[in-house]
Amino acid sequence: MAGTLARTFKDVETDDYGFELKKGKTGTYSSVEKFGAFDAVPTSTEITLWDGGNVYTYLAAATKLKISSDNAVDNAAGTGARTVEINGLDGDYVPVKDIISLNGQTEVETVNEYLRAFRKKVLTAGTGEKAAGNIYSGTGVVTGGVPANIYTKINASGLDILINQTLMAIFTIPAGWTGYIDYIQTGSESTRDVRCSIIARSFGSVFQLKDLWFTKGNSRTRVYRKPLRFEEKTDIEIRAINIDVSQTVAVSAAFDITLVKNNNNVPDLPW
Repeated sequence: MAGTLARTFKDVETDDYGFELKKGKTGTYSSVEKFGAFDAVPTSTEITLWDGGNVYTYLAAATKLKISSDNAVDNAAGTGARTVEINGLDGDYVPVKDIISLNGQTEVETVNEYLRAFRKKVLTAGTGEKAAGNIYSGTGVVTGGVPANIYTKINASGLDILINQTLMAIFTIPAGWTGYIDYIQTGSESTRDVRCSIIARSFGSVFQLKDLWFTKGNSRTRVYRKPLRFEEKTDIEIRAINIDVSQTVAVSAAFDITLVKNNNNVPDLPW
């Protein structure tokens, strides 16, 4: 096993292993790419790099999520987004997903219950070819398409690009898997000073700092000769803080997680 695992982290430009990993052809291995951004990281306040623009709050218990848009044309026959897929983990940290037909500002419940939700994407849309409004997954009272508690959000606009999916530098290792990160990339839009960090919380514990670095108007990549290792049920985040007090700044982050099954009885990932 040790010899096989070593191949996971070698230079894939000289080996087709990375390509096979992406195709899901490697049996006990899989990979998940996570990336997130926020276009206005505030001054002197640390946030998680996700669409909400704050420190991310996790669900305390598994529950069905309410999916809604703040624009009425995001519906099954509208010009905006029509269907979305949500990915996450249930109460046992087992991977689950739902495909939801939107109903504008009226919420539609997921079939599965979610303890973690870390990606949502638009699958189909009308003539607008994108979400017309912000699309939420949440709990509590939904007002004008916005739930009281938000756990994923597709921004209709932001960063001046077509998005159609969440931007969440957040992931939780599913039950029965071990995760390995061998690189992290972050960038900022300007010459303002930004401090970035990766933090992780193992099951039943608290968040701990795993690495820390700075960026200033450029891209920074952290490459680990010995990949960072995370046990099942571990929450992982990339956070950023703007330490230049003059104005806000856009910051992005990306990382790949190689997932390794702990035993052969673990089912494949559904996403």
